[in-house]
Order: sequence, then C-alpha cells, then structure tokens
Amino acid sequence: MQIDLGAERLIAAERGTEKIAIEIKTFGNPSFITALYEAVGKYIIYRNVLSYLQTDRILYLAIPENIYERFFSEKIIQKTLQEEKFKLVIYNQTSQIITQWVTN
Repeated sequence: MQIDLGAERLIAAERGTEKIAIEIKTFGNPSFITALYEAVGKYIIYRNVLSYLQTDRILYLAIPENIYERFFSEKIIQKTLQEEKFKLVIYNQTSQIITQWVTN
C-alpha cells in the first residue's frame, strides 16, 4: 500500500523495542471537525492495514501540542479515543520534540 500524505506523513520507527508507525497530522484544515474526521478515518484504516501487513508494528497518531490541549480535552473526543484505543504522540511544532505519549 502506497501512502502519500503530502506535508503530513506516515513514518516507521522504533520506540525502545517496539516497532511503531506514526501518522503525523498538522490539523491544518480550518474546520477542526473535518480534520478530526480525516485523522480518525485514516488512523483506523492504517491501523487495520498494519495489523494485516506488519502485525508487530503499533500505530500512533501524532498531534500538535496546541491542538491536543485545545480540542482533545473534550469529553466526547476523549471517549472516542479510549473506545477506539488510539495511541497518540503529542509534539511541539516549533521544537519538533515529542512532549507526551498517550496510550488508551
């Protein structure tokens, strides 16, 4: 499966002994809800593809720190992330440093 996300991308990496894939989202769409729909949909599809093609790789969704703090504290979004067992990487866009790993 070829994945072309333009400025956003899916990368393979390792975290300790874990093989991971990280889908990086910028949430650049003016509509947060549209960007969220896209992120959730892609995450679920990529997770399913990885579970078939690379069963040992764990998928994370990378989200900018400011977006996470502003929108992802909403109870309904938290509930969705927990029920769908999303794994998140929160990163600072300026420093490009991971500030938090969230596993539900």
